[in-house]
Amino acid sequence: MTKNRTIVKGTGLFYFLFGIVAIATASIMYFAAPLAEGTIEDGTEVAMMYGIILAVIGVFMLVAGIIGLRAAKHDAMLKPFIYVSGLLVVLNLAGMGMTFRGETGGAPIYLNLIFAVYSFVAIVAASRIMNESK
Repeated sequence: MTKNRTIVKGTGLFYFLFGIVAIATASIMYFAAPLAEGTIEDGTEVAMMYGIILAVIGVFMLVAGIIGLRAAKHDAMLKPFIYVSGLLVVLNLAGMGMTFRGETGGAPIYLNLIFAVYSFVAIVAASRIMNESK
């Protein structure tokens, strides 16, 4: 396995593991939402809503991970992997922009930056694999 295929496989594994963790965290957040009732006004609804959002993100990351793991071995999956990774770069840069504008309550941007750079490196590696195979 070449270096670029190893990068794609590692990125797919990272996405896959992050998706599993996000889904597990979302289920805990959703089902433990009644515990937030006494501390925040409308805390149950807010916690359930964020749990659903995190579950959607987790499923997306899980699918991206499966595509990445398959793209490391099958050249036909490289293009969908590049599209998914490109979407993740755009979404993370948008999240950073929202933080700079003050719309997220001062959330840290380092996670968005790490995800954006990591996804961009995956795009470069997958593009190199596509060029090598031609």
